[in-house]
Amino acid sequence: MARIALLAPAAPASGPVADEVAALVPELREVGFTVDVVWPIERDAEQRVRDADIAVYHLADDPRLADVYTLSVLCPGLVVLHELSLERVVAHVTDAADPVAVRTRAEAQRVRHTLRPSPGLERPLRTPWPALVARRARGVIVFSRFAADYLSDMGCKTPIFTLPPLAALGSAAPRGTSGAAAEFRASLGGRVVVGLVGEVAPDHASDVVVRATESFGSDVVVLLTRAAGERRTRAEEAPHVRVVEPGSAAWLEACDVVVDVRYPHRGELSASVVRAARMGLPAIVRGVGPYLEWPEDAIVRLGPGPPRAEALRAALQPLIGDAEGRAAIGRRAREHLESALERTPPLRAYAEAVEQTLRVVRDPARKAVARWAGGLGEAGLDGHGVARGLGLRFVEAVREFEVEPPTA
Repeated sequence: MARIALLAPAAPASGPVADEVAALVPELREVGFTVDVVWPIERDAEQRVRDADIAVYHLADDPRLADVYTLSVLCPGLVVLHELSLERVVAHVTDAADPVAVRTRAEAQRVRHTLRPSPGLERPLRTPWPALVARRARGVIVFSRFAADYLSDMGCKTPIFTLPPLAALGSAAPRGTSGAAAEFRASLGGRVVVGLVGEVAPDHASDVVVRATESFGSDVVVLLTRAAGERRTRAEEAPHVRVVEPGSAAWLEACDVVVDVRYPHRGELSASVVRAARMGLPAIVRGVGPYLEWPEDAIVRLGPGPPRAEALRAALQPLIGDAEGRAAIGRRAREHLESALERTPPLRAYAEAVEQTLRVVRDPARKAVARWAGGLGEAGLDGHGVARGLGLRFVEAVREFEVEPPTA
C-alpha cells in the first residue's frame, strides 16, 4: 500500500490532535500503510514529504503547527482540519515573515464575502483562514456537516470527506472502570463531578463554570485541566475546584457531567466530549456548530452567544441530583455515536480518503491541466476568458486520460 508522510503532533507532544494521531498511526500500519510520522518539523521534513506517495497534514489552530501549515500549502496533499479557524497559525506565520502568510491573507479576503451570515459563524470563523490550504489541497477531511458546509460556502472545489471524529478510535470503556479513575473519584468524597473541557483559558470560560456551580456547595466538585507550567488563575482558587493535568485519562472517567462552553468556538468538535459520549457521560455544550447535529436527547444545549453562569446553572440543576437522568442522556449520546461509527468506521473512512486522494495525486490529466491552467493565468487569462471558452480545447483533449473523480 501507499507510503504516507503524516505531519502532526506526536509524542512527546501533547494535546487532542497528538492523542488522536497516537491512536491512528498503529491502525493505519495494521491495515498495510507505511507511515512516516514527521514530527517535529525539521530541515528534512520537506524531503520526507516528497519521498512519500502522499502527505497527510493534521491542522488545528495551534501555533506549533505553523510549519505543518506552510508545507501543506507548498507540497499539497490530504489536509485534516480539526478546527476551522486557523487564525493563531496565520498570526504565527505572519510574525515569522513566511511568504505563505501573504497568500493566506489574500485568499481569505478574496472569499470572505461568500460566507453566509449565521449565529454559528462566530468571530474566528468570519475570516475563512482555511481558504488557501483547502484550495491547494488534493482532499480535505473534516468531522461534521457544519465544517463541510463551511468549506463549500467559501467555494471550495476540493473533494471533502466528512468522517466520524477520530477521538472515537479504539475501544470505549464505561465510565469509571479503571483503577485510576475509581481511586481519583474516591479522593473527591462522593460528590457530583463536573469536568470542564479544555485547559484553563479565557475562551474556555472556566470562570463562568465556577460561578455556575458555586451555589451547589459541597454537593459538586469542578475539575479544571491545566498544563504543567501554566499560570494559576483566580477560577482555580474556588474551594470546590480541583485542577488536574490534561494528559490524565482518569479525570474524564471520574466525571459525572462534562461541559464545553468555549466561546467563541472555532468549528471544532471537542475530543473530550466525544470520548465522554463513548463512556456514556452526558455533556452540556453551547448550541453552535457541530453540536447542533446531535439529537436533542443525547446532549444538553445552551443557547448560542457568550455562555452565562445563570443559564449553565439552570442546565446543571436537574442533573446534579438525578443520577438516572444523567445516565439516560449519556446512554443516548453513546448510542448516537456508536450508530455513526457503525455506519462509517473512522479508520476505514480515513483510509478511503487517503486512497481516493492518492488517485487524484497520481492522475496524469490533473497534472497536465494544472500546468496548462498555470500558464494561462501567467498569460493573463481570467475567469471571464474561460467562460468564453478560451484555453479549453487542450483540457477537452486530455479528458480521456482522467481517472474517475473521488466520491467523498
